[in-house]
Amino acid sequence: MRVPPRLYKYRQVDLRTINVLVCDELRYSDPLAFNDPLDTNPLIEIDLPSEEIENLLALMARKRHEDELTAAASRLKYRGPKTAEHIARQALSAASADLRLKELQYLATDPDLPDVGTHAYLRSLRDLLLREVLALHRHGVVSLSKKNDCPLMWSHYGGEHQGICVGYEVPPEVCRALLKVSYTKPRLVPASLVKRAVFGCEVAQRELRETVFGVKARCWRYEQEWRLLGEKGNQRSVLELADITFGIRCPDAVRHALVSAFATRARPIDFFEMCEVGDAFDLRRVEMDIEELARHYPMRGRDVDDILAAFDDITE
Repeated sequence: MRVPPRLYKYRQVDLRTINVLVCDELRYSDPLAFNDPLDTNPLIEIDLPSEEIENLLALMARKRHEDELTAAASRLKYRGPKTAEHIARQALSAASADLRLKELQYLATDPDLPDVGTHAYLRSLRDLLLREVLALHRHGVVSLSKKNDCPLMWSHYGGEHQGICVGYEVPPEVCRALLKVSYTKPRLVPASLVKRAVFGCEVAQRELRETVFGVKARCWRYEQEWRLLGEKGNQRSVLELADITFGIRCPDAVRHALVSAFATRARPIDFFEMCEVGDAFDLRRVEMDIEELARHYPMRGRDVDDILAAFDDITE
């Protein structure tokens, strides 16, 4: 997989954008907030006997609760002699209560269900397995694009062309962490793949992660998206901020403010602006004339009054 040397992030200009730029951070978004509800929401294929899935669910739930309790104990700096034993006991109890397999088996016999019996129970197992898979992948996502001149993305994510497109260079050590989004692969996740991943198969773990985070509908293919996974929220950037491109509607005052903000940065960045291309519906990126912008900004409102007063003195 060949990673592009530079990837782009379209953004509207607001306080959040200014904060991540001047602090050189990346914002890892919660997938639950994505505008596409099918994104990071795979379908589980039941290709294992129900008994195996029950055991797999119990193992995943127990591991999840152990991880949660361990993290909580770490945050509290609790190091009591029976910490590990207590965590394991609580995790097993929580997992048993969480799965409710016997209850599901009973509810599956409800005559009012459209597929009463075995099918209803398998559907419930599938739903539980999906929940555990998503709980296993609680990452935040940074969405990036290979393109900086896509009119649709400027409209959707770049503040209706009033915002910016931030260009990042990709250091070699980050390349393997990037996911290239596929617009042709199915959303289907076999239960057997989940089982292999849970039992430590690295190939299965990678395939499961790519299916959860790296598969979108064909209609999104114009985005040419790449993704970084990490802890949700603002994190120190692992990419190298390289350039900023201003949309065709971006106000000059905003352009001047951002150019000035990076004037003393340790590694300078390049500034571009988008332009229309003749009578086509295309955009073209050109280098921005920073010196021309500096001749007009920052403005002083009373300069006009001072000029008029000086002129009056001359005429008198």
